Amino acid sequence: MDKWVAEYLLAKTQASDPELVVEVLWQIWKNRNNFIFRKTHGQPQALIDIALAQNSASQRWVPRNSSRLKDNEYSPVTWKAPKTPDLKLNVDSSWIATDSACSVAGLLRDSNGSVIDGFAKEVHAASPLQAETIALFHGLKMLEEWKTTHVEQTQELNRTLTCESDSRKLVDFILGREEASWAIQLQVQECKIILAQLPSATVSFCLREANHAVDWVAKAFRKKTLPSNWQRKPLAPLMSILCYDSNLSCKARCV
Repeated sequence: MDKWVAEYLLAKTQASDPELVVEVLWQIWKNRNNFIFRKTHGQPQALIDIALAQNSASQRWVPRNSSRLKDNEYSPVTWKAPKTPDLKLNVDSSWIATDSACSVAGLLRDSNGSVIDGFAKEVHAASPLQAETIALFHGLKMLEEWKTTHVEQTQELNRTLTCESDSRKLVDFILGREEASWAIQLQVQECKIILAQLPSATVSFCLREANHAVDWVAKAFRKKTLPSNWQRKPLAPLMSILCYDSNLSCKARCV
């Protein structure tokens, strides 16, 4: 087992991290107890992925060799909460060249960072950019359906809906700054049609660090480690990311 863990970790990361080893052992211990007392079988790959996510989250919460940020230092890049009563939807995909099937996901949050809605689906894409385009399409479709079911509330509050993607090229295509390649022209056009029907919705670019939560959801769904009730009961790694995002975002808005 120790040989397998070492090889799998090296395939995931090049850095040797004692804290990561401790996190892996903790996850193994939890899985062992679940098997003994609850008769549930854990997935070895999922165990390592959760340990990696937990370790990454802990490093985001408590950076090494650093105390509080000084006034002249930049704040870490993180998700930025929308203003009240607006909502923000982040979309992302998880694509690998060896598999035609990939996953897309979306996460809708309010000004407090609370999860309002979300989705995770399996799709087929020939490239990472096409996967990102499909993710945006499903995100806009979700906003369209959400607005229909909450039409009175949306109109009364004059609520703005923002959809963020960490693909700058895709956002440029949607906003007409560049012409989309033929491989995704149809899907880009479909996105534009939906967006035109949502006058209160906008599409914008965000850095990858600000898209961390939905990136985790997309990867977990592709690896089949995302539970069906992930929106109501997020796994610990996702909860850590959501708390980190909302905590820093709220602090930034209070300064």
